[in-house]
Parts: sequence; structure tokens; C-alpha cells
Amino acid sequence: MKNIFFLGIALFLFLLTLNLYDNPCFGKIYKYKNENGNWVYTNKPSTVPKEDLQAQLSESFPPKNEIEKARNATVLIENLKSGGFGSGFFITNDGYILTNKHLVQDKDGIFNIYLIDKTKFKIYGAKISYKYDLALLKLKGYKCPLIQPIHPGQLAGGQFLYAIGMPKGLMHSISSGIYSGFRRFKGIPYIQTNAQINEGNSGGPLITEDGKVTGINTWKIVGLDTEGLGFAIPIKTALDEFKSFLGQRYTFE
Repeated sequence: MKNIFFLGIALFLFLLTLNLYDNPCFGKIYKYKNENGNWVYTNKPSTVPKEDLQAQLSESFPPKNEIEKARNATVLIENLKSGGFGSGFFITNDGYILTNKHLVQDKDGIFNIYLIDKTKFKIYGAKISYKYDLALLKLKGYKCPLIQPIHPGQLAGGQFLYAIGMPKGLMHSISSGIYSGFRRFKGIPYIQTNAQINEGNSGGPLITEDGKVTGINTWKIVGLDTEGLGFAIPIKTALDEFKSFLGQRYTFE
């Protein structure tokens, strides 16, 4: 009888160590490695470090310049309700993602997010702008790479710009162009560029040569006698629109 008793105790401790014992009377045990590489066990989830996606992507896709660094912070967004796909990018290291409203469509939508290393996450729900073609998603519980913003007013005519996105499903493609000017259509401000903005580029970042985002790629004029007319919503417009979620964490240079 004693042998059975001690065997039961040993089995209980074994399951507890492996984090397989899920009896609510005892709570959940979390396991993680500390800075010294040693396994630590705790019943307090707040003490478990967030997974560092920025370090993960820097290791698997080490950026050679600031443009590739911004590329690592760009994501493929798949709308599971509509079947559509497009682009987005991390604007904060706590997981906020900017994209286009026409991609998200529904504030109660369900989305798959794919990183450049094909890591996939599922996100439920979105914040949607009622005035602009803008939406905000949130990946919770991770330290994320981000693209720092730059005030669009600093752009000069002819300055090189780069659009990052997923045109036709070609993940993390980069196209180049120049800043052509600042336009307004129906009272909405846009940055005009001849950087290619194709299907799947929507919601991706329009960045400068030093890897800072100046706008969110949104639409282009299509016609037999028209080319090179792409438009992005200025990043300042997006930050102002979602400041109740993003806060005043940015000071433009």
C-alpha cells in the first residue's frame, strides 16, 4: 500500500513539473528559461517573459540595412471571413498592427497574421476608423519588431520611397519609387508615389531609405493610359486616429 501511495505522489510531481497537471484546485504551473538558461517554474503568469519576436526574426532573417529591418516588421494579414489578404506592419513593440479598413472590413473579424519566417498567429477583432481607410489589430503577449514613424512633412519632392507588402501573395516584396507630392481627395490627405502598390500591398508601410514609415499604402489609379499613381495615408493621420489606443508615444523629428 505504501508503494502505491509513494508512486501516486511521484506521478503527481512528474505531471506538475511537465505542466500537464491542470486541476483548478492546484492552478497552472508555467515553465520558462531564465537569462542563465535554467528552467524556472512558477504559478504566476505575470513573471513569465514575453516571447521576443524581434530577436527571433533578427536571427532567422538578419537585416542588412534599415529597409530590411522594416521588412521584418511587416506582416501578411489573411481575413478568414472574406478570404482576402493584404499587408500590415507593427507600429509598437507591444503588438499593435496598422493596416487598411477595406482589408479588415469587420471589427469582429478573425485574422491570421504571418511573419516573414512563416510564424502564424490568430487575431480576433479589430479597431476600425469611420473616417479613413485604416484599421488597427493587436497581437497580445509578444515583444514585436516595429517601424518608427517619420512626419510626412519632412518629405521632399523626388525623395526615394519604398513600399513593402505582399503583392499577389509574394510575401515581403519591396518596390521603390519617389515622393511625388501631397494630395487631398474628398478632404482626405494622401502621399502620392510611383512606388508600385499592387493587390496585396494594401495596408503595408511606405518607408524612407532609413527605414521609417511615412504612410500606409492604400490605393492606386488604374487605367490604360495611367501608371505610377499610388497613394498612401500619412502615418501621422493614422497615429492621430488611433491615439486613444496608441497614446502619445511618438515625437516626430
